[in-house]
Amino acid sequence: MTFNAHRLLKQGLYLALLFMLLIASSFHSSIARASTLKSVVIDQSLEINLGTSVSYIQDAESEMTPEYIAEHVTQYDWQVTTGETPNLGFDATPTWFAVNLQPDETMERILEISYPVLNHLDVFLFEDGVKVKSYKTGSALPFDSRPVPNRNFLFPMHFDKDKDYLVLVRVETGGAIPFFGKSTSSQRKTNVTLPC
Repeated sequence: MTFNAHRLLKQGLYLALLFMLLIASSFHSSIARASTLKSVVIDQSLEINLGTSVSYIQDAESEMTPEYIAEHVTQYDWQVTTGETPNLGFDATPTWFAVNLQPDETMERILEISYPVLNHLDVFLFEDGVKVKSYKTGSALPFDSRPVPNRNFLFPMHFDKDKDYLVLVRVETGGAIPFFGKSTSSQRKTNVTLPC
């Protein structure tokens, strides 16, 4: 092989590698990175889809605590999804989802996660940086670990006007990790299954 042919082959390989990297990065175009979380103003609407406002990080070492995350929330490289139903595919890595909520008045709401086969699901509500509520449930735990007996996971939450809230959800499962998160009015009957 001549020197020029070798050089052209090498340039062609570099171009092919660059092309493959561009294609791979286009598959992740629905994910952006942010150091701060989105804030959602919640009102008395019957239903608010949180999917486009949720950010997430993965906890490969399974060492993160909700208190540490809440205290250092701006120091993480949060991934922000652009779809209404974030789906991370099949991944056994514990994943933390987060969203800031700002109520426009004092209210009772229900956080609904309508994917009933998540093995382990921990939900934490922080009010102005202080943990005020937590739940531990999942399909691998007894059904009565659910705060509301329902096919989906329903988590009652109280919000006071003029307070800032952080909701953290830790998911650990052996299957797909979608996040069908909604905030529904507590006035809605909990035996109604919401479509995803």
